[in-house]
Amino acid sequence: IANFASTSATLKASSFPCLCISGLNHFSLAAYGLPVRCPTLNARGHPLTSKDSLSGGWLCLPGWASHPLKHATLPGRTRACFSDRFAGQTIAHFARSDLKADTAIIVQDATSDYSMGLSEVFAESFEKEGGHVLERISYKTPLESYENLIDQIVALHADVLFLPGYDESGTIIKRCREKGMKAIPLGGDGWNFQEFYKRIGTMGTGSYFCAHYVKHSGNLEAMRFEGNCPDLVTDAASLSDIALGYDTVRLLADAIRRAGSLDHKAIRDALAATKGFQGATGEITYPEGGRDPQKAVAIMKIQGDHAVLVKWYRP
Repeated sequence: IANFASTSATLKASSFPCLCISGLNHFSLAAYGLPVRCPTLNARGHPLTSKDSLSGGWLCLPGWASHPLKHATLPGRTRACFSDRFAGQTIAHFARSDLKADTAIIVQDATSDYSMGLSEVFAESFEKEGGHVLERISYKTPLESYENLIDQIVALHADVLFLPGYDESGTIIKRCREKGMKAIPLGGDGWNFQEFYKRIGTMGTGSYFCAHYVKHSGNLEAMRFEGNCPDLVTDAASLSDIALGYDTVRLLADAIRRAGSLDHKAIRDALAATKGFQGATGEITYPEGGRDPQKAVAIMKIQGDHAVLVKWYRP
């Protein structure tokens, strides 16, 4: 962060048109005086397009957007987090290899690209590894009533329930378990927020989800992040996106330093050439010609009102 702050005055005074960084919900670049705009609007207030990315000098660096198609049409897009494709494959493999699950139910939010995309990857990967998806059940948020959905899930008697939603997932799991569901709940990175824990209460124990960041993991950069930003790490359930914001800023600073230039194409090329970058959320390396990082996924297990690390999966 200190490295990045030292370049902010130069960036502010330069002709660098705009910086498009998404997913930094808790970590604002505005503090560094940078020309940050809304991730989906260009300088004219119109929707951001690939034309803006090429001719307008946009640099699109999603910190939190893990959906494979998110920002995919922008040539300047380089993702800082792992993609949903790798996350879905990892959760499916964990279900088959570690939980020994033979059957699964997938419950997906039809209004969410994130939920539908992660469901598709999980189903494909789970069946490729020899499992059987009994049924894919769709719902639409906001849910007015959970009863029909809960009854469908409980009646299927699967080994695992894959539920790639957000805070509503907590309510669904809680109601299903109250009705006697035995399936082990599995989720994506959308669970790791305070509202989810409020909704699921004490009924979350034994559920698993994937995460970008693990507190007190022993990772040197994670320890530095926790030490340098004590006010930001008090909310354990929001740490993943805060840490991703921290890494995204540092990743950009590192690319600017290696580029030796404020030219947007030079910075994009430097980002794409990143190898072995040590971040709070893990090591980041981009494959040749790829804009999604090869990056580890953490599998977490809920125990009471918190989650603990089970294992890391690395590409």
